[in-house]
Amino acid sequence: MSAGSETGRRYGFVKPGLTRLFMAVDAAGGLLAGRKRDPRPRRAPERILLVNLAHFGDVLLTTPAAASIRAAFPHAHLAMLVGPWSASVVANNPRLDEILVHAASWWDRDRGSPYLVAGEFRRLIGMLRRGRYDAVVNFKSFAQENLAAALARIPHRLGYGIYGGGFLHTTCVAFPWGAHTVEQHATLAAALGASSADPVPEIFPSDEDVRIVEEWLAGAPRPLFALHLGAGAPAKMWPVDRFAEFARLAEDRWRAHTVLVGGGGEEALAARYRRLAPEPARD
Repeated sequence: MSAGSETGRRYGFVKPGLTRLFMAVDAAGGLLAGRKRDPRPRRAPERILLVNLAHFGDVLLTTPAAASIRAAFPHAHLAMLVGPWSASVVANNPRLDEILVHAASWWDRDRGSPYLVAGEFRRLIGMLRRGRYDAVVNFKSFAQENLAAALARIPHRLGYGIYGGGFLHTTCVAFPWGAHTVEQHATLAAALGASSADPVPEIFPSDEDVRIVEEWLAGAPRPLFALHLGAGAPAKMWPVDRFAEFARLAEDRWRAHTVLVGGGGEEALAARYRRLAPEPARD
């Protein structure tokens, strides 16, 4: 999206009040920022920051974009800012030189996602300033994150404007509505100058992770299907009885066995699954 085209933007907010608020804010901000925008960096960025403060699944779907940016800028320092709830997704990722962790209040489900906590926000700005980044790619582009990058004086700021503050980007990209999340993230990587990459997400378990899983699965019959019953929010969860039905189909068609994977607090889901389906090979 070109500079100064903040009006008429489609937003991703659920609440109409937030849409009206940011339509007004972005229209006013766009008039001021439009005169100052420099949409292209004057040289290849040497210190790039990727931002995705969302939760586990979304950060995982950012990894193909990170790989393509690394391929496009092999000598750049590539950092990624994530929340503590998803830091394990990018741990050991060889594409990244640095991982920054910040518990952004607006993503913190345990605290009810408060919109802004002043002291924490100041610490975020300070963290970004100390990094001396010359380009930032914000994959979720929440207004708070856009403002922090601008106040940290990162000169090239790239992202979408669907959650407000798009005028704070130096390059505001039109959001590809209807595209898969991997493709949405790839669109931002392409705007920085990275070409399309393998769309398969990446995760790099440690040697200890591999050892533990091999012990857990020792002697388990094959083939195996891993079923993840839980999610970070109820709206994202598939009904447990459908997982159980899938397990029955997998056993009938492929003589397959199931493994339940999950996190703390999901024991009740696993117990319900076991009441509905054959006992899994491993829990």
